[in-house]
Amino acid sequence: MVSAQSYPKARRRSQAATAKGYLGRDRGEVTRTRSTVAQAHTSEWLGTFGAPGNGTPGPDLQRACGIIGRYLQHHKLTGSSAIVRLDGYYGTPQFVNQIQQHQLGYILRCRDYQLLKHLAISTRLQETPAQLWSHPESHQVREVFDLGFVDDSWAGYSQPLRLIVVRTPYDPKRKYRVGKRIGDFIYELFITSHAQTGLTGCDILSLYYGRGGFEKLLGDEDVEQDCDRWCSWHPYGQEFWQILSQWVWNWRLWAGFANQLQPLRQTIWVGLEGEKTTLPENPVSVDEPLVLSQVHTPCPAVDSVNYGPMQVAGGWARSQGKFSGSDFTLLDERTLQCPAGNSMYRREVRQNRIGDLLILFGINPRTCQQCPLKSQCLADGSKGTGGRRITVIRKKLASRADEPSAVSIAQTPSIQVTHLTAQPTGTVLWLDFPTTRLRRELSHQLRQQQIVIESIAANTSVAQPKPQCITRNQRAHRRLTWAERWNRNATADAVAHWQVRLFGISSAVLNWLRNLKPRAAVII
Repeated sequence: MVSAQSYPKARRRSQAATAKGYLGRDRGEVTRTRSTVAQAHTSEWLGTFGAPGNGTPGPDLQRACGIIGRYLQHHKLTGSSAIVRLDGYYGTPQFVNQIQQHQLGYILRCRDYQLLKHLAISTRLQETPAQLWSHPESHQVREVFDLGFVDDSWAGYSQPLRLIVVRTPYDPKRKYRVGKRIGDFIYELFITSHAQTGLTGCDILSLYYGRGGFEKLLGDEDVEQDCDRWCSWHPYGQEFWQILSQWVWNWRLWAGFANQLQPLRQTIWVGLEGEKTTLPENPVSVDEPLVLSQVHTPCPAVDSVNYGPMQVAGGWARSQGKFSGSDFTLLDERTLQCPAGNSMYRREVRQNRIGDLLILFGINPRTCQQCPLKSQCLADGSKGTGGRRITVIRKKLASRADEPSAVSIAQTPSIQVTHLTAQPTGTVLWLDFPTTRLRRELSHQLRQQQIVIESIAANTSVAQPKPQCITRNQRAHRRLTWAERWNRNATADAVAHWQVRLFGISSAVLNWLRNLKPRAAVII
């Protein structure tokens, strides 16, 4: 009788290619994340990168920017003429800086909702929105605040970026998957590198949700090819399957275009005539960004009357069974007492991006190393060489000068941005091909093919093989090299001949296939 202990440990067959990833609440599920690069105008796939678990977004974006750069260079286009639309887990400064380093245009949803806490942004959002935008599918009307270019070097953005805030009234019966709720509204952030003189805020949103998105392309790929299905137990086999599927997809597009030439479609994205907007008396230059954080500005004094009382920050320790900030007693502006009765003194004063004062208190490291409560105060595995640190916060009070006034934005010195929508200087066109029609008409034509395969007699007689003695190791393929195996298994040219006749292919596709020339391989 075989017991359960004699069975081997259970293991997933795809363990080499998958890992634990985030799938909603099922955090323990294994998954494989795929990052793809597509061309919106021609529906061509330019690249695919897979990785176990939640993937590797940083290296994938770096490789994708390199592919996009080579694609633009091949077509003799500049990086600023392209718009890279990012989806998924992108939307933080580290990813935006990668695109800016490659000098590519971009449009993406921003996840840095801390921008809404800035006084300049919150003051601007209290005014009447300049534009209203309707979602193409749900037809829900949303308020659009085009804040122009902002400079937030404190958050990590290396260059100024254009910020667009979309506001929607909060509905308690609806579940919002994207956005940040503040009060009675749901806020969504979008950032782009294109100025207001080219595309308005509504044009950017229409581009993001409309032609710029590739959700429909992914849906068509699943229906027509199903390249996301699992077909290999190893990462290289799965990646090869996805690359092969994208290669077949592109070939179908090229063959469909050769089979039936289609004219280039031109859609007027932004016309010459638009709504006339009344300019303020003292308009602000659009090229001058709104500075959200001055890193080199001197920090205010600790005893300033513009800040609230001192409050000890809670910190991380409460969730791990350690002493949190509430366990430390504030004696005065310069002294803090720890739970063991030791005194902590003020070491440094900082200012965060919102304007609050952060007062850092520290202690002698030797005191922490000799303290009997060290295990309840320091993190697990910490050597205590730096001692415990506690942060005390003094929140900035809103003064009258900071409150929103009835004057125009251009006259407010703390907000250097205009809320007006600049009109484009010329007609903006969207150029593309009817790619769906090309693929499906070619597939319909290929289903009507007729293939006839016939065997024909060899031109020369087949020579009788000479008897050859081999060893047992050679018989078991233990001593044969790859070259020897290839020569042994190779079939002579005179052994068999086959004739293949294919009916139903148009002459245009055949001429296109004859004119194809081999190109040098590109190693990425």
